[in-house]
Amino acid sequence: MKKWIILLLILAIGFWGFDASRSTSTTDKHPQQNLHIFHGDLRLINNQFAVDETTIPNDIKLATEVVQYAEISDATTEISKRLAQHLNAMLKDAHEEGITNFAINSGFRDFHTQQSVFDQFGGNVALPAGYSEHNSGLAVDIGSTSGPMGVSDEGKWLAQNAWRYGFILRYPEGKTDITGIAFEPWHFRYVGLPHSEVMFTEQWVLEEYIAYLQSNGFYKTTNGTMISYYPSIEDAQEAVKNLSDYELSGDNQQGIIITK
Repeated sequence: MKKWIILLLILAIGFWGFDASRSTSTTDKHPQQNLHIFHGDLRLINNQFAVDETTIPNDIKLATEVVQYAEISDATTEISKRLAQHLNAMLKDAHEEGITNFAINSGFRDFHTQQSVFDQFGGNVALPAGYSEHNSGLAVDIGSTSGPMGVSDEGKWLAQNAWRYGFILRYPEGKTDITGIAFEPWHFRYVGLPHSEVMFTEQWVLEEYIAYLQSNGFYKTTNGTMISYYPSIEDAQEAVKNLSDYELSGDNQQGIIITK
């Protein structure tokens, strides 16, 4: 009798252990699946919508430790390690095409540093603490050691190719009335694929892209990827119930964007 009890206990432990490992692997498969309007790569951050302090990434490193293929203008510059991985892939390919004079001028800024920048340069140059993309860990200022980014080979290459790596030129020419920020050929924001490709193809800034999704409800890419907008967390929860492969991002306003 005791042997049967012991055997049943062993089987039970094995069963629960199997379930636990399976649950962990599911979580690992979608590490960014967070149904929260303030989380995600597509958050709209501008002078109206601030960064939620609870979403600041915990992988902030010195740029000198994690960035390759670029000079670091200031040894104290910090950057998200995850962002640096995407940045390195992009700059590596640029180097292989002979475009090599990159410099990283700014990456992640905490709220205190951002406020200091705002106090020093004013609203025409900077945004107050919390309202800058640099506070999110998703933005990087890339310069060129060969000249101004607007005319340098580095600036031209990034303007045409950054989307391939999930980046957008956040403040392009001719969009100041929408973004509220003058042309900044050095400021790149990570949004991920396929969103960067959509915005590049349609010539949309992030404000226009989010507004389109909110108004139309979805965007279908040429390769069949569906990007859908749900105006509430409850709607998004219902939409993903039977999905196994998808990505989520809040819009930093009220809704959730699902890409599948």
